Amino acid sequence: MKYLLNALIALIFLGPTVYAEQYFYLLNKKGKSIDQYLIQDQNGDLTFIKSLKFKKGLSSLAPANNGKYIYTISNSELQTLSVGEKGSLTVKGTGKVSLSGAGQLSADGRYYVMYHYRANQVSVQAMRDYVSTGKQVDLLTTTDHPHDIKFSNDGDFVFVPHNWDNRLYQFKFNKESGKLSPLAKPFITGPDLEKKGYANFRSLVQHPQQKVLYCTYEKGGGVVSLKYDKDGLEIWQEFSTVREATLANPSKLALSHDGRFLFISNRAGKDGNQGSIAVFSLDIDTGEILKRVGVYLNKAMNSREIIVDRSGKFLYSSSQKDKSTIIYHINNDGALKFFKELKIRGGPMIILER
Repeated sequence: MKYLLNALIALIFLGPTVYAEQYFYLLNKKGKSIDQYLIQDQNGDLTFIKSLKFKKGLSSLAPANNGKYIYTISNSELQTLSVGEKGSLTVKGTGKVSLSGAGQLSADGRYYVMYHYRANQVSVQAMRDYVSTGKQVDLLTTTDHPHDIKFSNDGDFVFVPHNWDNRLYQFKFNKESGKLSPLAKPFITGPDLEKKGYANFRSLVQHPQQKVLYCTYEKGGGVVSLKYDKDGLEIWQEFSTVREATLANPSKLALSHDGRFLFISNRAGKDGNQGSIAVFSLDIDTGEILKRVGVYLNKAMNSREIIVDRSGKFLYSSSQKDKSTIIYHINNDGALKFFKELKIRGGPMIILER
């Protein structure tokens, strides 16, 4: 009777389990489109739904925090795409931008911060109703070459890694004006490549709760965890992302949504080794990197892009070089198992629930 009563109480409070559909969006540069797929919840396979076509090429893909909009750059415009009930995309509005690049929307939807790789600049675009007004409210010149940009969780700071000069810039963000102000220490410098074996900040991911960032070191093959406070960033931990006696050029990273694992795409290095994906386990409370789970061969050649679905069961790696997207299954311990190769051209990816 006791066990039956407990079971009934659980049913009352928890209710039936509801699984939302997950939609996968892939930026198709050659096709000048954003391609939408449905993720099969049994195995992570992708079923094509439709493409949103553009007249000009595309250069980036970024979601709003609320999951209602996706942003891309096309025809020198920052384009806002509305995400419909079944994940369908429609153009909500556009605004002119002076430089191409990629970026992130502020939490309140009022500003869009961008980095410009070739111009060595960072800019802020004013938004209204989640659409660019075409007005640039700030523009700062940094150094060679900005390669990513992220807000802190509270929106008070903006961080910009630069891979050529091995610097990670840090700015205070004014939520009212949209202006960026360099901190007293405007950037931190990464390790010496000759001494450490890896260096040069490349791509960032923000821990969802803690004041912790993770960043790849593009040269040699490494990853760093960083803590920050009101005074800015400090290096916390550093790890190699490659097997012994190999080199790689790490690019993007991804976190599982439960905060247990960190995944890093290692593009092949000059030693001729095949690319790989490094997996690290994390302390879910502090964000500390606990250990390297393993390094797994990546069938997607020279893959820059990886993403993990919201269930934490599937990882996707895409390659523009060999026109393929690879699906891996994620084991309970974070280890990867190859599932399937899809012959769809690789590029930036987003996964949203509906």
